[in-house]
Amino acid sequence: MLQHTQSVNRFFGTYASISCCLTRFNLYNATVAESNLNHLLLNTCNQLQHLYLYHCDVGYLSIFKICDPNSKLISLEFSTCVFEQVMLVCLRKLERFLCGYWGSTDAPLSLGYVACLKQVEIFNHTTHYQRRFKLCELLCDTTSIETNIGFHWRKGNKHSFF
Repeated sequence: MLQHTQSVNRFFGTYASISCCLTRFNLYNATVAESNLNHLLLNTCNQLQHLYLYHCDVGYLSIFKICDPNSKLISLEFSTCVFEQVMLVCLRKLERFLCGYWGSTDAPLSLGYVACLKQVEIFNHTTHYQRRFKLCELLCDTTSIETNIGFHWRKGNKHSFF
């Protein structure tokens, strides 16, 4: 994962003029320092509207904070990432958030100022060490969700949908 991350960093260093025009970015199997990922999101790819991270982390079970009031990001997806928690402190234009298959023991998400958030999808296969949490714990400060919230929790052969 670290070697792959170095390749990604070299790409952005070599083709800096391309990265500032990117509107969609998918990153797979990478370990990225939080400061580097924030730099990528906030400074390098300042036109980014859609971000998808699969099997990525910023250090095993660490907290990943995103705070960018000027971000153009409207869609953010995490799947099989090893974050203890994702803290969306300020993403004014974010409309869609998807979080799937996380390894932390608690709720995978903390929302701050996400005024345009309309769609949230959260799914996971729980393990014995993960505690259940209430959806209101995640969405307590969010007032603009318009679509149905998809929440799928599976433990063994039992399904729960909220």
